[in-house]
Amino acid sequence: MTTKLVAKRFRILKPARPAAPAEAPPAGAVLGKITPKRTASAASSAAPGDQLFFEPSDGFGDQTFATARKNAAEPPPTSPVSEDVAAANEAISREGLTSRQLRMARRLAQKHNLPADSDIDAVRLLRKAGIDPFQANSALGVVMGGDTPPTGQSRAMALSAKSSLPQTTKAAGVPSIEDRTAEAHIAEVTRIQRDIVRRRKQKTMQLMARLAVFVGLPTVMAAIYFYMIATPFYSTTPEFVIQQAEPSGAAGGLGGLLKGSPMANSTDSITVQGYLQSQAAMMRLDEDNGFRSHYSAPHIDVLQRLSPDATNAAAYKKYRRNVKISYDPTEGIIKMEVIAAD
Repeated sequence: MTTKLVAKRFRILKPARPAAPAEAPPAGAVLGKITPKRTASAASSAAPGDQLFFEPSDGFGDQTFATARKNAAEPPPTSPVSEDVAAANEAISREGLTSRQLRMARRLAQKHNLPADSDIDAVRLLRKAGIDPFQANSALGVVMGGDTPPTGQSRAMALSAKSSLPQTTKAAGVPSIEDRTAEAHIAEVTRIQRDIVRRRKQKTMQLMARLAVFVGLPTVMAAIYFYMIATPFYSTTPEFVIQQAEPSGAAGGLGGLLKGSPMANSTDSITVQGYLQSQAAMMRLDEDNGFRSHYSAPHIDVLQRLSPDATNAAAYKKYRRNVKISYDPTEGIIKMEVIAAD
């Protein structure tokens, strides 16, 4: 809420009112001699004390003047200068000057000793003297005490004082509360939508990056390895059964019933399976067929190649990976799977 400033009014001397013009004498009046006319009845009815001791006269007696009679019948002439002043004051009054401007003009006219009858007349006299009463430099000259408008440094000080004063600005149109509430709601909804879209894009990019690193890249590397680098290996799956040959009459009773079943040879099959999976079998295979030299060949890729100076533990690990043995107790069959480069 803003409160309008209230300025105190200065005491202004009221202009002296011009004297009322005297009534023109009648056309038949004579300036040389004025004698009141009384009727006979009025003279007879007048009191003795009311009669004048002498008749009023203008000092010329019974003399009359024709020129006086002619001039008395005509109205007094008007000066062309006064008509111009009245017209100028009328034009200034139609300009719509404020009371503050008129007071400023009156003070400036008093400062320059101009005989102004009114505020409007003060404006006319100042303009006639070449002084603009509404400029900041004129008011500054009055305050500073100069007889003439400020020039040079005083003019610069007046301009700086004018620039430092607050300027009148046009009030901006403020929207109503309903409009501002609707605009704020729309802006908030738009901001939320943009935030949701941004987070969705960010999550999508993170998902694509994870898929590329943990799925795409390993798949590409595996494809390149298996199709371009890896050495082809072959596998074979032999199967065999261990049977015990005994005379037909050697076993009798309950042992004869189990003689032809796999359960009769299960012990031997398990023993053979354990031996084939042992390190001793690997050593014998290396002595008979060159197990180390086969898996250490230069044409095998680096990932599957066995180092020539590998320890027995490393060679046995390679053996367990490429030679797999299993036993089926229901059928009594020992199954093997051997993987080699040829």
